[in-house]
Amino acid sequence: MEMRAIEDIAIGQDLTPHLPPLAVALHDYALTSHCAACFSTLPPPPPPFSPFTPTSPQNPRHVPTLLYCSPRCSFSDSSSAEPHLLSLFLQSPPSTWHDSSDLRLALRLLYIFQSTEGFHRNDAVLERIAGLMTNRERLIFGENNEDQFHVLERIREGAKMIAKAKKTCDVIVEFEQDFELEEMVLCLVLTNAVEVQDKSGCSIGIGVYDTTFSWINHSCSPNACYRFLFGPECDEQPSLKINSAAKTSVSGNGSGMNMMMEDDLHFPVLGRNCYGPRVVARTIKDVKKGEEVTIAYTDLLQPKAHSSVNPYSQDMIDQDSYKDNKLEKLMESFDDAITDYLSSGDPKSCCEKLENLLIHGHLSNEAKAHQKLKLHPFHHLSLNAYTTLASAYKVQASDLLALNHDIERYKHEAFNMFKTSVAYSLLLAGAAHHLFMFESALVASVANFWINAGESLLSLAKDSFVKVDPTRLELSSFLNHQCNYCGLGDTFEANLVGFDRNLKLDETKSRLFNCIANITSKIWSILASGSRFLGLIQDPINFSWLGSPESHCAKYVVKKGSLLLEDEDYGDEVKSNLVLLSEHCLRYGAILLSICYGFSVGIRGGH
Repeated sequence: MEMRAIEDIAIGQDLTPHLPPLAVALHDYALTSHCAACFSTLPPPPPPFSPFTPTSPQNPRHVPTLLYCSPRCSFSDSSSAEPHLLSLFLQSPPSTWHDSSDLRLALRLLYIFQSTEGFHRNDAVLERIAGLMTNRERLIFGENNEDQFHVLERIREGAKMIAKAKKTCDVIVEFEQDFELEEMVLCLVLTNAVEVQDKSGCSIGIGVYDTTFSWINHSCSPNACYRFLFGPECDEQPSLKINSAAKTSVSGNGSGMNMMMEDDLHFPVLGRNCYGPRVVARTIKDVKKGEEVTIAYTDLLQPKAHSSVNPYSQDMIDQDSYKDNKLEKLMESFDDAITDYLSSGDPKSCCEKLENLLIHGHLSNEAKAHQKLKLHPFHHLSLNAYTTLASAYKVQASDLLALNHDIERYKHEAFNMFKTSVAYSLLLAGAAHHLFMFESALVASVANFWINAGESLLSLAKDSFVKVDPTRLELSSFLNHQCNYCGLGDTFEANLVGFDRNLKLDETKSRLFNCIANITSKIWSILASGSRFLGLIQDPINFSWLGSPESHCAKYVVKKGSLLLEDEDYGDEVKSNLVLLSEHCLRYGAILLSICYGFSVGIRGGH
């Protein structure tokens, strides 16, 4: 299915009303921290209301319970079989499921479907339920590949557990007809569920939404995005600006569309749930009337799958296969370094490994490998490395200060580590932005990178004041500067209240970005100093230097007389540029984020 615009729609416009979910389920790790109905964050003790709090002393494994923020949420969420499924999941962990959220979501949908008037068990295999594809035949029998048996085993095992959880007592569920309906609904979940993210971008659960949202197709170059809304419903709702060519029945207020096809088990489930995170689709590009609206369900910074067909000669196929093999080994080296960091908590070793890979690449021992395979600065592995290095250097700095807070030598070393972390955050934002210039669908990720870079730069500026002499200079004095080029005001608000809406968005973005590039060129050599890899990056914003033959050996050196943070004579200018750059990055990131979330969006951190 597909959804198309019913009118011309500009960038940054909501396409749908606030759509409630058919059903949602928290991930297992969020069961103790979020309300199982509305997904709001639970406060610390006293414990929130839960009608399913286990009181039996025969529960030594501490089976997770469903927690709620209020009696209203508990009353709205009445799938009483879910605690039973959680208990079964822990007592006899399924071999093919590591998280119970998909199973619990399918169980919730079954409860809603079966409690709806007019529902009856149908022995036929259903292609759709409530307009949503089940894909059961394709998932179980369709594609003949090495993963097919695992998929079949996973669906069968999950459906059996759902069927058992629905029973009031333990029963044997072995025959396929005993859990055929459960298979259909579980396949519907696997086909249609989306990850529900909180305001910080962390995934806390999954949800299934009606056809108004679920019929929007995926694209690697989408023209729309989606966001989730938590808390009380707003009275003012955006209008529906998309439609499908399928048979439709629009509810009175136009906020929901009951779309059905032939062979569809259809019943009025829309509007039953007044709880749960609501979803809104929004344009990230201009969309013409009749144009298909698409969104991305995956991280667009990850590489696309390799084509299964290669139109070139056998020699080129062999050569490409050889390169793919080298790239796979390089990917394994990066993954091993990051995994070691996450598992062992050794940031120093991780930094050394990742920077060696970025500088030297992977050197194969095979005879015909005459050159090392080195990554381009924009490769997705490079971006992942920048993210990890920014985190690892920051952790190193914190650890060093925690153990040696009063020793000046270690304070200086920790400061330089944090400076390197900030430099990697800025490089990540610049490299991702370069990709964004060719694919605007990356807007949400790039916006967050700029905001993270701005926050890191501001923290570095604060640390540099304390590092020199906290009594001699005040940070606030540097926040009163106004940029003469882009017109950035002297206020340091974290939102876009002061944004001049009469200016064209593109013009405002261009001015801010040009300022970012200009300021960065003045202080990048200082931020990059002391790092072997960062010293090879001539400029993290303007990458025109990559086209020069000398770029592979380019190196910035902080020469004698350069402006240093420790320099009493020139430090003020450097700090002023740090603050000004941080403010530009924060504002630029907020403007980009407003395309996805509206002009009321705020910046994290509350500086």
